Amino acid sequence: NYLEGLSSDTKIISSEDLKGIFADIKTIHQLNLAFLNDLESRTSSYNGSKTRIGDHFVKFCPYFRMYQNYCNNYDNAMVLLTKYSEKQSFNTLCLEIRDKCNGKTLQSLLILPIQRLPRYKLCLTEIVKNTENNHPDIIDLKRALELVEETTTLINTRMKEFESRQQVRAIEARFEKKISFVKPHRKFKKEGKLTKVDKTGKDKEYTFFLFNDQLIYASGEENALKLHQILSVDRAFFIQDVPHHDKYSDRSFEIHSSVKSFIVHCSEYKIKREWMDDLRVVVKDRVRLQPGKTQQRELAAPLMVPDDWSDECQLKDCDTKFTFVNRRHHCRYCGKLICSKCGKYKLASRMNKDKVVKPVCKLCFNAYNNIRPAKANGKIEEEQDDDSDDYEDDKKSNK
Repeated sequence: NYLEGLSSDTKIISSEDLKGIFADIKTIHQLNLAFLNDLESRTSSYNGSKTRIGDHFVKFCPYFRMYQNYCNNYDNAMVLLTKYSEKQSFNTLCLEIRDKCNGKTLQSLLILPIQRLPRYKLCLTEIVKNTENNHPDIIDLKRALELVEETTTLINTRMKEFESRQQVRAIEARFEKKISFVKPHRKFKKEGKLTKVDKTGKDKEYTFFLFNDQLIYASGEENALKLHQILSVDRAFFIQDVPHHDKYSDRSFEIHSSVKSFIVHCSEYKIKREWMDDLRVVVKDRVRLQPGKTQQRELAAPLMVPDDWSDECQLKDCDTKFTFVNRRHHCRYCGKLICSKCGKYKLASRMNKDKVVKPVCKLCFNAYNNIRPAKANGKIEEEQDDDSDDYEDDKKSNK
């Protein structure tokens, strides 16, 4: 009824989009009619000890695989249905058709073909359970159950993938600006509030989203989020516990990535452990996919030690106190708080060898030059944090 009713007016919905919503529904309907007719012909003169239906299931099982095409298109069908549901003319026509369908909505009917095979599986399971081992139909019934289970497993896998993408789409819709997170391989893992500590020592709460391949964080209201950063879970990504800190007790840990590294703290220790456990699982799974299956932590951006974590230079052989004159700086290689005397060096950036960063502490400078000489012809730039809301110049933070 819905297919015929919506086909009557191409001004409301185009033929192409109509096909996108209903896909192979006509073919599936014809298949089920043929299957029903065959079963009815067998059961019209039913005999409990002789009537066979298993061979009919075995005969039609190869054709049940066409449900896979329908399931593959279901994701696109829901997107199109959502798009047209915003049109008043489409909704009005659907309401008229719904009255002819016993009040069933189009969306509730489109899911039925996907539920068909799981119901066949349940039905065959009960039939096999209640059929004698010496019945002439038992072998075909068991084979039919195996074939239906195989096809059902494929469809269930597809539906799990669809549900995962729907979760990702729901997250996309919560951002103020249009943004795309959906990828064929991407799966949503976790969401929660974490407080990020910037390099000046200030705390700011963000909403973090963990996927199987990246970690993102955003600020703002629940359904008006502003994206701040996307951190890929690559070979450089890792986390590290902060067992205890005077300010955050045992509720903080470090997040390191090739883009940005920082400290976060949680409202409870339990939440911290859950986040760390989930992150480690994602990192472990991603490392398996990397060439060589190893991490390269040295490629991670330095974690800038917050300004209020030390009032003196953090290099062991320096006891310079930070004052208005002796200002604190961050080493762009290790992130430690250093004085100007200890940070008079510069080195090629880890991520971009054509770029030179400063200040760099003498320990990082010496360690670097033990491996290879420093570049001297790069363009000198201050390496800044990618998240402009978190970044403040070293000089400003000491005013």
